[in-house]
Amino acid sequence: MFGFFKGDTNKTDGIVVNKEMQETKERFFVFIGKLEDKLREFTASAIPELMELGKTDESEFKGSYLRMKAAVLGQLESIQKKATEVKEEKITGFYLQEDNHETTKAYYAFRNDCYERYLQLDELYSNCRKQVESTYSEN
Repeated sequence: MFGFFKGDTNKTDGIVVNKEMQETKERFFVFIGKLEDKLREFTASAIPELMELGKTDESEFKGSYLRMKAAVLGQLESIQKKATEVKEEKITGFYLQEDNHETTKAYYAFRNDCYERYLQLDELYSNCRKQVESTYSEN
């Protein structure tokens, strides 16, 4: 009415935004953990099959092996793409309604934590790709 309680409103809004950021961060971390599990499981099950096919594929230029390898790499890329899409939508696109120092500071901490967690998945994705790429050599 006369602005007497304006400070209380901003404080309450900040608490709500901080809670929303914390919940989003927790959900994002769980989501990334599940994607990491999928990457590990899929890679672990695909590598023995790829290695065996690489040894036994009699087709010209190892065509069957190369098709399977491309399919495996495509599946890994699909998992990584899903993580990127969710990061962009939920983290990068997180809407910060108020513009005060404390909330902005909390937002940057939230975003950095989530980006760091995403980078852990990205490293795992790179390692899985390398493992798949190295399943066959002519030597």
